[in-house]
Amino acid sequence: MQNKLKILVITLEPPDDILGGMGEHIRLLYRAMAEDGLADIRVATVSGRPGRYNFYGYQICNIDNWVPYKLNCNTIAPTMALFQSERKLQSLGTELINEERPDIIHYHEVLAAPIGEELKRIYNIPTVGTIHLCQTEMWESKDSWDLLDFHYKAWEGRMIELSNEFIAISKDYAQIPKRWYMCDRPVNTIHNGVWYEDWAIARGEKCSEESQKIRDSLPKDKKIVLFVGRIAEQKGIEFIPEIIDRTKDYCFVLMGDLNAHNLEKTWEEWKPGAKLKYYEHEYPDNLKLIGFKNEPERQHWFAAADCVFMPSIHEPFGIVALEAMAADKPLICTSTSGLAEFTKHQENAYVCDMNADSLRNGLDEVMNSQNLREHLIRGGCRTAKKMDWHKVANAVMKVYRKAIGDHNADSINYTCNDTDSNHCEDSEL
Repeated sequence: MQNKLKILVITLEPPDDILGGMGEHIRLLYRAMAEDGLADIRVATVSGRPGRYNFYGYQICNIDNWVPYKLNCNTIAPTMALFQSERKLQSLGTELINEERPDIIHYHEVLAAPIGEELKRIYNIPTVGTIHLCQTEMWESKDSWDLLDFHYKAWEGRMIELSNEFIAISKDYAQIPKRWYMCDRPVNTIHNGVWYEDWAIARGEKCSEESQKIRDSLPKDKKIVLFVGRIAEQKGIEFIPEIIDRTKDYCFVLMGDLNAHNLEKTWEEWKPGAKLKYYEHEYPDNLKLIGFKNEPERQHWFAAADCVFMPSIHEPFGIVALEAMAADKPLICTSTSGLAEFTKHQENAYVCDMNADSLRNGLDEVMNSQNLREHLIRGGCRTAKKMDWHKVANAVMKVYRKAIGDHNADSINYTCNDTDSNHCEDSEL
């Protein structure tokens, strides 16, 4: 049996204060590693809860600061606050390394990359970088870039270049090095997973008065359509008012906060947000904005819903789709980016084109056919059980061991002035 590895994780999205898919990924990936006895894990992060504490079998180590994702990034003060957070997080990483040297540093996303790579430079510890959201792709259409945009752009390229091993959460994202940076490096494609057993409340396997209270509070003559995610253009939220214009058969429940990068604006100042607020006011039985919900309240809303709706224009992976499948809810979604890699039309999801007419027709088809709903639920259940976090954890461990082996070999070759290097084939879960 192989020895347990010591892992230092660097992230600016804490696993115990979920902001999005990346926080969920970190929370459950290291939970699986800890449960399976694969590694000793310490997560250095930024949260509103300072100090060190155990969480799902691993240790969270916080600096006492706020999360940069919640900042208005278009002025110099919060931008400097972000850089200060990065410096504090690097100091924490240094402290943790001096206490117990890790075998690997795994940083998640662009903001953590300069911290991880600087620690590698100082301590000669191999790094693994995971990309969860391509910043260049997201901001390609922006009219102007702010200070943080340039920071993101620079370090996205450096992350791809410098990390010993690079992980993408979808095959689509595995093309980012070539697509945006003309870099032909090996990429490990490892999909996200879902913790099927955790979704018993949403499946109705555990009696829940809270779920029933939520359902009773919603219109009884409407089918409840649950949207989960950031309120952002790339999530396809602008299709929802168009569908409401076409039919009043559905009550759309939007669970999520305003896109983090639009926080310098109020709902009313941001045009898509203002439109949603208007429709919520004009059609209170057809649209409800409930904000972000954490566990276990989140599951109660899944339980109260008739289906889960993902009209995404861009989706790096789409972890909510797996959660819908684990919750025994029929999924209506688009075929975009990462979603297209594990959803199959009329097998585990009803896949629509990216327009309001197709999405409305998909809702009608699914909601008007019990046989189709049951078929999609069965297919989704099979997918959810197959895409298990324990399998993801084992795939990531293989990447760790590859990074360690190659880093040690590279160190020897450098000393011997030998430029020959070996690269493995892309690994894929």
